[in-house]
Amino acid sequence: MPIQDIELQPVLPVWLAILLAAAALLVLAMLARAKWGQARYDVARAWGLAGCYFSVCFAISGALGVLPALFTSSSTWAQLVDARWWLGLSAVLAIVIIAYGFVWPAGTQTHGRRRDLPAALCFGTLWGLSEGQLFLCLWVALQLLLPAGWLVPVASFVLIATFSALWHSKFWDILVTPEHNDPAWNLRKVLFAHVPSLATTLCFLALTGNAGLFVLFQTLALVLSSVAMRMPGLKLSKDHRT
Repeated sequence: MPIQDIELQPVLPVWLAILLAAAALLVLAMLARAKWGQARYDVARAWGLAGCYFSVCFAISGALGVLPALFTSSSTWAQLVDARWWLGLSAVLAIVIIAYGFVWPAGTQTHGRRRDLPAALCFGTLWGLSEGQLFLCLWVALQLLLPAGWLVPVASFVLIATFSALWHSKFWDILVTPEHNDPAWNLRKVLFAHVPSLATTLCFLALTGNAGLFVLFQTLALVLSSVAMRMPGLKLSKDHRT
C-alpha cells in the first residue's frame, strides 16, 4: 500500500487511552523541565521521558491507521525491476549514511562517556521507528488538507524541520540525550546533515510512496546518531558516569 492510499482512521478507544496516558506523562515532564534543567543529567529519567515520547508516537500512528499500513506498504514489482528506483534508493542511503555516519559525528562530543553499543542501538531504533511514524502521520494529514500534491513534501519539510529544532532545543537535548553538541558545528550539521537527509527522504517518499522505507531511513539516521553520541544505558544511571 503506497502512502498516498493511507486514509486516516478514527481513533480507537484503546489507542486513545494509551495516547492520553503517555501524553499526560510527557506534559508533566515538560512542566518540570525548569527544575530538572538545573539538575545533573539522569540516565533513568532520560530513558523514562524517551519512553513516554516513543509511546505517544506509536499511539498516534496506531490510532490514525498509519502503523497498520506500514505492514502492507512495500515496493511494487515494477519498482524493483526499475534501475532508476534502485539508483534513487542508493542515493538516499548514501546521503543518510554520510550525513549521520560522518558529518554529524564530526560535530558531536562524547565528553568521555563509555560506549554502550546495545543501549545506543536500542535507543536509536526506538527513536527512529517512533519519530518516523510521527512524521508519516503529518504527511498523511497534509495530503488531506493541501490542494496540490507537490505542496505535501514542501509543507512536511518546513513543519518537521521547525518541530525538530524547537523540540530538541527546548526539551530533547536537555533532558533526554546527554550533552553532545559542539556549537561550532551547529550550522554545518543543519546544512550538511539534517537538511539533505530530510529533503531526500521526503522526495523519495513522494516519488515512490514507500512508507516503510521512509521509516527505515529515519531509523538508520537516529541509530547512527545514538551510537555517535554514546547514548548511555540504564546500568549507568546510578553512578552517572556519562
